[in-house]
Amino acid sequence: GLEALRPMEAKPFALLVRKMAGEDVAVAIDMATPTDAEDIAWLVIAGRKELAAKLAFDPKKSSGHDVRLASIQLRAIAVADPKDARIGPRVEWLLLQRRGGAWFSTLDSAYAVYALAEIAGAEKEPSVKVLVNGREVASRCGRFTIRDAKEANLVEVKIEGAARGLASAVLKWRPSAE
Repeated sequence: GLEALRPMEAKPFALLVRKMAGEDVAVAIDMATPTDAEDIAWLVIAGRKELAAKLAFDPKKSSGHDVRLASIQLRAIAVADPKDARIGPRVEWLLLQRRGGAWFSTLDSAYAVYALAEIAGAEKEPSVKVLVNGREVASRCGRFTIRDAKEANLVEVKIEGAARGLASAVLKWRPSAE
């Protein structure tokens, strides 16, 4: 793959791939001129952290079709500065784009998971407890089921020991057999 990539035009993503493969492409990365937001993000990930300030994304004006680009930009921002204030709103937007436990496509899901893993790698592992109606039903991460549910249930997620916490839920229910 690298032999085929070397003679091609030095696009930002190609430069990142070559760098990840151990090639010395630092000069080419420094000289690369981004043509769009995606190019900027790939160059940030490749090492040009000063470009991160140019990564603009307005969640209020974005549709679910922007998951891939938003994920690439989120990853770039996290690489440049894991404490960047833009991370939280972007993660929230990204999670709101899921349909059930996944995004629109497997490609979107892959990019989103990769971006979220970048963020998670910078955090220490939190202590997580899930309480339903005051009773602990799960600790750490994972799935749980509420059995014998009441008409109204209070679900609490307590996250301690991390700078940021993140919890999401998918609600599925079945009517009783009565």
